[in-house]
Amino acid sequence: MILNPDQSAIASQLFSGLVELSPESDLVPGLARAWDLSDDGRRYVFHLRRDAAWSDGAPVTAYDFEFAWKRVLHPATASPLAEQLYDIQGAQAFHQSQAPHADAVGVRAIDDFTLRVDLEEPVGYFLHLLTAVVTAAVPRHVVETHGDVWSAVEHIASNGPFRLDTWRPGETIVLTRNPTYFGVFGGNLTQVELTLSSSSYSRIMLQQYLEDQLDVCQLSDPDVIELMRQQHADEYRSLPIVATEYLGFDTTRPPFDDARVRRALAHAVDRRTLADVVLRGAVAPAIGGFVPPGLAGHSPDIGLAYDPDHARQMLAEAGFPDGRGFPLIEALTIEFDEICRAAQRSVAEQWRTHLGVSIEWQTMESTAYYKRLHDATPQLFDAGWTADYPDPDHFLRPTMYGPYYRWRSDELDRLLQAAHRLSDAAERLKFYQAADRLVIDEAVIVPWGYRQRHLLLKPWVKRYPLSPLRDNYWKDVIIEPH
Repeated sequence: MILNPDQSAIASQLFSGLVELSPESDLVPGLARAWDLSDDGRRYVFHLRRDAAWSDGAPVTAYDFEFAWKRVLHPATASPLAEQLYDIQGAQAFHQSQAPHADAVGVRAIDDFTLRVDLEEPVGYFLHLLTAVVTAAVPRHVVETHGDVWSAVEHIASNGPFRLDTWRPGETIVLTRNPTYFGVFGGNLTQVELTLSSSSYSRIMLQQYLEDQLDVCQLSDPDVIELMRQQHADEYRSLPIVATEYLGFDTTRPPFDDARVRRALAHAVDRRTLADVVLRGAVAPAIGGFVPPGLAGHSPDIGLAYDPDHARQMLAEAGFPDGRGFPLIEALTIEFDEICRAAQRSVAEQWRTHLGVSIEWQTMESTAYYKRLHDATPQLFDAGWTADYPDPDHFLRPTMYGPYYRWRSDELDRLLQAAHRLSDAAERLKFYQAADRLVIDEAVIVPWGYRQRHLLLKPWVKRYPLSPLRDNYWKDVIIEPH
């Protein structure tokens, strides 16, 4: 199969974790054949399969997991995903250099096939977290031998459904079926060729698809999506993604330290027209909470309603009648796709028309953009958040406690801490939904769109499993001869 990928999907093809997520979003055993949970909910004991091997033939052991997780947490690794492991006992202290030794981290291989994990406190979503790629095993013997170049083609060993055959940075990655994979292949692929580019959704990729050089093509440009929907209806597929696009504010800097200003801007955005008319259905209108549809805990219709009159009234109460005296705003956005660019233009026009507020967006390259957000957050920025694992905690906790918004609330702390400790799924979702409503009511962020995945599939692609969280169940894809 040849396609243009979301590059973040590649690691999940090469490396497997303890548990996996099915296309139906169910938890299923991965490298762990079974697990036990202590009565107090603080200790998991995972029993690993004995038939799993790395692609070089070495067995996959519990020591590979212990090594992998402690490597992510080691301060020298500087992993941006290390915080996802903070629920493990001692993980945060070790990562932040408050504990000098990795032995303080509560993950330990008891023997080759038994892994014990101790948590700081009971965590209702912990098994779902284990579907994230950050918790996958890595080959300890390869990393210790080759160091920083362990992932080079000539060295790497993998334990996922595919192994790395070719990697030409910025051009092509070729994956081939891993004969040592422990799981079941439901499809017939023997090779996946990934075409890389600076924009995975470029018109170049579309042209290659139309010339039968790609089997699958992801679409991003709203005009192209609509055209393909009309001209290639039999090949077009779409479904929601658990991802939210939103506007964020530095709530410590004027004028966004005033909630009335933030709410005024939120009330002045017509999300339905933005999604359905301007973006031609490329996204769904974010009229609910920050937690998107398709994820447990989504709250529909809690967004601040489109009401230009109320927005003008609130802005006037904040001292900016008809936008007079509104300061020059530094607004940053990332180089991304046409959906975001079109949305930003539309939002800026709506604010100018309804409120007399002028915003000029400055676009930055992704690395510089995230460094800028971290080092000196602008007053206004455009961003998006996608679930790494299927739980609302991953939406609300990392974003609201992140360094960008600088908004703190005792009530939010109370709600998130209560949800974090509960094991009863229905009860914990009530707390997350209350936290989501609080964030929306205070207009800490302004969601404008829920992402959709838009694909073209050639007629000979007879099975291509999709879920809101993933579109890369490549081991189960079936392609007929053509």
